[in-house]
Amino acid sequence: INKKNLVKVLPPIKKAVRISMTGNIAMLATNAVVRSKILSEYVRKNRLPKLVNLKKIDATKLVRLVEHGEFLKDKKLCEKKGKKSAVSKKEKPEGKKKNQAKKVDQKEKKTKSKS
Repeated sequence: INKKNLVKVLPPIKKAVRISMTGNIAMLATNAVVRSKILSEYVRKNRLPKLVNLKKIDATKLVRLVEHGEFLKDKKLCEKKGKKSAVSKKEKPEGKKKNQAKKVDQKEKKTKSKS
């Protein structure tokens, strides 16, 4: 593969952290990207706050729908594959604990109830 012909697209995770109300962030990508060292290194270099729960989700089936134009033709197929991707067993938590994300949720609820 000629690396000069590759385009590197990195997700705006810092922006996602800023606008997230819960601290839970999902990153949809192909399996190759989810498992890549480049993405893991990018996430590590961004030094996310400890309360952020980042999950990398293999959405290869969704990518195929888009690349082949199937999403334009078959809405039910898209919904079916989308649901399968959303509950994929190939989720990759990015080093943060679930109970930390719960603390963020609880703080959010307290803040809303005081308003």
